[in-house]
Amino acid sequence: MEETLPGSVAIFGFARSGQALARALAQRGVALTVGEEKPRSAFDEAEIAKLEKGGARFFFEGPSAEFLDGAEWLAVSPGVPLDSPLVREARRRGISVLAELEIAWRIAQAQAEGKNRWVAVTGTNGKSTTTAWIAEILRRAGRPVALAGNIGVPVSAFLSDRSPKDFVCEVSSFQLESIERFAADVAVLTNITPDHLDRHAGFDEYARLKGRVFENQGPRDFAVVNEDDPASRPVLTRSRRV
Repeated sequence: MEETLPGSVAIFGFARSGQALARALAQRGVALTVGEEKPRSAFDEAEIAKLEKGGARFFFEGPSAEFLDGAEWLAVSPGVPLDSPLVREARRRGISVLAELEIAWRIAQAQAEGKNRWVAVTGTNGKSTTTAWIAEILRRAGRPVALAGNIGVPVSAFLSDRSPKDFVCEVSSFQLESIERFAADVAVLTNITPDHLDRHAGFDEYARLKGRVFENQGPRDFAVVNEDDPASRPVLTRSRRV
C-alpha cells in the first residue's frame, strides 16, 4: 500500500539529507519549498536548477515564514534546532514537523517491492563503528544492505530502488527528536554520556531522546541495550530486550 504523501512539503536545511529528500519527493510529484540559512552560492547550482525546473521554490539566507505557506509537512534537517522560530511557526500553523529519517522510512516501507528490515543504532559513543560493523556482517551473509543515516548517506538516497533491503542506520538524537512512527526491527543503544547539551534541555532530555529509538517497536522486535551503562540501563523498552 502506497504511503499517502502530502501535496506540499517544506524542507528546512539543504545539506545532504535535505537534498536527498528533495529529490525523492520531487520524483513522487510532491510540491516543494526549500529553505536554507546559507546563500545560494554555497550549493550546487545544477542541483538547484534541476529541482526548480520541476517546480521547487527556494528561499535562501534565512527563509521568512512565507516559506511555510501551503506546506502540510515541514521536513527538518538534523542541524535545525526545534526551537527555531520557523519550526515554532510551523507548529503554530498545525504543520507536522518530521525528520528526513521519518519521511524516508515511511516511503521505503510503503513502496518496497518486498519486506525491508531495519537496524537503528544510537548512542553517544561507538555508534558509527557499531553501525558499520553490523552492515558488514549482513553484507558477508549475502544480504542487500543500505548503510544509511547519520553515518553519511541519508535514507532518502536509497528510495529510487524499491527492492527490499536491510537498512542499517546510525541515528542521532537530532533525528530522533522528530520521529513519529519510525520503528526498527532491531534497535541498539550503545551508551549515553553528556553530549549536545547546547542543543538539548539538559542531560535527562538528551537521554530521553536516545530512548526514543525503542519507542515504536513491537513485541516481536529487538532492543539491544548496554546494561553496563548506568544511563542506558533505565531506558524503557517494549520489545524483546537483549
